[in-house]
Amino acid sequence: GSITNTTSKSLKVTVNYDVVGPCNYTDTYTVKITLRPGETRTSSNSYTAPACPGDYIITASATSGGTVLDVKSTTVTVQ
Repeated sequence: GSITNTTSKSLKVTVNYDVVGPCNYTDTYTVKITLRPGETRTSSNSYTAPACPGDYIITASATSGGTVLDVKSTTVTVQ
């Protein structure tokens, strides 16, 4: 994914990732970054798929100073 600071000020951004799936699977992790004005950051991560087959929903929430900037979700199917 990528995130862009469209403001004229530096932003401290926290991105929280939540993963929910079958067999009571849950996982969370957080990334904290500082973006300069106009800066775009791109990142990707690889993880081993859980053993339980089914659909896993990954939600990323970006916040800055207590304000929600954006929320995106995607579904990954494990077979």
